[in-house]
Amino acid sequence: RGRSRDDHSPMPPRAAAASPSRSLTPHDALLATPPPTTGKKTVTPAVGGAVKSAITRFFTRGNKEVDPYVVDLGSFSNGRPRLEPGIGGVVIPVFDDQPSTVIAHSLSSLEYDDQFKQFQKAAESSSPSPPETNKPRQDIERRMLVRSKTHIKHTFRDFDIKGQPICKFICTTYWGTQFHAVRQAFMTGPATTTDASSQSSSQEIDSERSYIRSLSCSHSWAASGGKSGASFSRTSDDRFVIKCISRTELQMFLDCAPAYFEYLSKAFFHGLPTILCKIVGVYQIGYHNRVTGKRTMEQVAVMQNIFCGRKISRTFDLKGSLRGRFARQYDNHDKDKSSSDNIDSSSDAS
Repeated sequence: RGRSRDDHSPMPPRAAAASPSRSLTPHDALLATPPPTTGKKTVTPAVGGAVKSAITRFFTRGNKEVDPYVVDLGSFSNGRPRLEPGIGGVVIPVFDDQPSTVIAHSLSSLEYDDQFKQFQKAAESSSPSPPETNKPRQDIERRMLVRSKTHIKHTFRDFDIKGQPICKFICTTYWGTQFHAVRQAFMTGPATTTDASSQSSSQEIDSERSYIRSLSCSHSWAASGGKSGASFSRTSDDRFVIKCISRTELQMFLDCAPAYFEYLSKAFFHGLPTILCKIVGVYQIGYHNRVTGKRTMEQVAVMQNIFCGRKISRTFDLKGSLRGRFARQYDNHDKDKSSSDNIDSSSDAS
């Protein structure tokens, strides 16, 4: 009763309305006390920062070491995936414990293709071109009989994520154009008469691609019966055998290589009977791993595996040396028994 108009004005805060003589409770003192000043500006988080923090927490939840955008390559991660792709973007992994992969990567590279085409043009200009009739076969024979050396040396490197070289590879292909003609002759089916030139060209590409594909994967092979103690490896499709040879054996082959190509030319184009296992490539490969410090240099010969796709019941080996190759002598009883066994086996075969 008896309130004036001023009595309806808003009430001041409780702390301000308190009488000076009234003691403040701890709650009132907390409300009345201003926050302490530290001399630093109060930073209010921006909305964009909060959104970015939420996105970061979403993609890094769980295991923070797992990157969802990185694809696991499995065993191919050890095949040096940073090497430059080859012709047509073909990627050939290179494994340190598989020397054939170094050869396959080199044969599919652009640098090897450029050097090979230069040797091929030089061979075409030095010898007259064959007539149009039966041209593909004569062209293969002409390239197989080229006397000049066509050695191709290819060097390539592997780099780490920072672009620093970590491994250097060297692959030297000996008699490149001649061995290419050998592979085209003995590893390609006969071309038909209809458009034989174009068909032969496509078959040449397919045979070389299949050769590179076979060398791109190999494994160690413990071959038995040899006296040289050389190490062997075999491609995963069993088509080829890779044999390590010494530098002396390499030099001996390089010296007699023209006679070898002439012999194969007579066997394929002129019907010379032969049971010789074909050597389809000779290489020298090496690498220097700067991470482990390991260096290696070896010479290999790639040969056809004559047992591939065949069921073999009996094997024998023909040697041209008598050193350590003597067989024990038979008496008359053993000779008669051996001859009877041969007759029985021949009758069974017939």
